[in-house]
Amino acid sequence: MKIKKSDYPELNLSQNRVPDLIDMAKKDGAVVGTLHEIKSGKMNTRDFKQFDDYMEFAGKKGGSPVQVGGKRVVVNEVKYTFTDASALKDPKTQGWLVKKMKDHNKLKIEVFDAKGIKHDFGQANKSELKTFLEHLS
Repeated sequence: MKIKKSDYPELNLSQNRVPDLIDMAKKDGAVVGTLHEIKSGKMNTRDFKQFDDYMEFAGKKGGSPVQVGGKRVVVNEVKYTFTDASALKDPKTQGWLVKKMKDHNKLKIEVFDAKGIKHDFGQANKSELKTFLEHLS
């Protein structure tokens, strides 16, 4: 599935995007989606811009509709999965991620540590993210 900038002129997208996954679920009779990005290395400038575009897309009031496999899906969340926690050791990236979690209530983050244990962060436990990241350094 491709998110074409030209299809969403009301949004401030920097370019076309192709998310890794779209997780779909039924909610109140509608199909809702989560843009799901999987990261295995350090974040770079391109990743930060991509994040901003995804949050712009999902953060639109009521979500943003897309077609996935012939179904209308309203994307209203973003989830980032970090398969390698060591990629988050950089203090700049840590500060950026904590700020984004505070700023965006439609963001979920999951991080796999060195033992392969998954750690989930969302609005209910966003205050725990900073402590978790500090222990990686």
